[in-house]
Amino acid sequence: MRISVIGSGYVGTTIAACFAEVGHEVTNVEIDEDIVATINDGESPIHEDRLPELVSKHAGETGTGRLRATTDYETILETDVTFLCLPTPQADDGSIDLSIMETGTEQLGETLGNKDGWHTVIVKSTVTPGSTESLVPVLEAASEKTAGGGVWCRYEPRVPP
Repeated sequence: MRISVIGSGYVGTTIAACFAEVGHEVTNVEIDEDIVATINDGESPIHEDRLPELVSKHAGETGTGRLRATTDYETILETDVTFLCLPTPQADDGSIDLSIMETGTEQLGETLGNKDGWHTVIVKSTVTPGSTESLVPVLEAASEKTAGGGVWCRYEPRVPP
């Protein structure tokens, strides 16, 4: 399967490397050019147990080629599914700040507006139950498609332990 992962932090880089390890073609879409270069050099931009070995194994000149990074959202058009793995910092009032997630969702929607056929979008970030429901209208407006009508959104609420 061809997978795109928006965001190259702890969640995004980790799931991208794990998907590459099980045989998928994975593209990390990241706005930070230094992080893109780091991944494409076969190095992990973050420290997580065993992650440097997986990134080295699948990215860079000596890797399998199943993991790469780019700043270009258009590469998402070549994939089947996109995982949104963006930061959700705490706002001043203690709630989750979804502004980064909303910006990434809007950019994803604008890109998917140019895609024929289905594309699956999965939110894989730390959000409270119900947060994803507020992102669906952003995706629909930017793509000019409806969830279920060319874009399929999956939301699995998790209750904190």
